[in-house]
Amino acid sequence: MLVVADLEDYSNPDAIQLPAPEHLLVLIEECRPIIDTFLGKLSTMFSNNPSPSCAMGCALLAAMKMLTPMGGKIVTLMGSMPNIHAGALKPRDETKLTGTPKVRHDITVLERELR
Repeated sequence: MLVVADLEDYSNPDAIQLPAPEHLLVLIEECRPIIDTFLGKLSTMFSNNPSPSCAMGCALLAAMKMLTPMGGKIVTLMGSMPNIHAGALKPRDETKLTGTPKVRHDITVLERELR
């Protein structure tokens, strides 16, 4: 197991440490049962995760660093907005307005326009 301390500069791809990048990619034909098992367990692996944070920017930087020598494609699916470190976004909606008469009015007007 490799433990890497927190980094100060999350936006710097050179600061990201990968454990032997040349061995992280495998041929799907050779490892299909292991990949299927991993994908089957993935939904339950983080079901009790106490942290709602999403650091997708850092994950993409690491993926880019890993694929740089050989090329490739990165496909991501996200269930939440990246909200920490590189690429963090802030919600556009003002939470203090949620459920107020102004918001209800705006939604009603929008629904009428969409009909």
